[in-house]
Amino acid sequence: MRKRELVNEKEVLYAFFCSKCDQYLPISEFYNDSIKRGHTRCKKCKLADQNKSQKPRTRTYEQNLVRYIRAKEKEAEDQNTEKIVKYISIKDVKYLLNVYNYTTIRGQQMKTEQEKRKCVLVRWDNSLPFYPWNMVYVTKIEAKKHKNIISLPHNYCKQDIMFIERMLSQIQLNYQKVNSNKQTNLKRKSFHSEPVHKKVKQNKPK
Repeated sequence: MRKRELVNEKEVLYAFFCSKCDQYLPISEFYNDSIKRGHTRCKKCKLADQNKSQKPRTRTYEQNLVRYIRAKEKEAEDQNTEKIVKYISIKDVKYLLNVYNYTTIRGQQMKTEQEKRKCVLVRWDNSLPFYPWNMVYVTKIEAKKHKNIISLPHNYCKQDIMFIERMLSQIQLNYQKVNSNKQTNLKRKSFHSEPVHKKVKQNKPK
């Protein structure tokens, strides 16, 4: 810990340097333990750091959506007694929200954060797993109704079904492209990582 003397008319005060606020302060501004241990943060900076760490971390909308999907996956797992593979990640959720542009399948766009939190991602076809290309954006009220749907044509018009399924097939194609690109990149890496054996020409004895 760095220190220097502050010379006044009557007394000499020892000052220590705080690395957080980047200034020399009197010894009274530091805890005794900090001085002994050689820590370079003053009382104010130490308290500020403690207050920051004590603040509750709020989950983002995307994180809440993933938690919601995980809960629905568990429900399906308990009902069907089959192990559900966790397909949906936070990256998938962000991608799907970007595709749907925060617009429900009924055409209602959510602009404010409060409106967005009223919407969730659910399975389009309840008989299929929780694939990214089987997820649609709906309000929570619509999600409760959609959960009990057995036949889609009885609840949605032909045009809506065609539009949604076209969008979902496009999402599936995009995922297939990404996976194929990953596989080709892995092949390239493995190809380049293989040792190349060069043939060394041996001079024939004359």
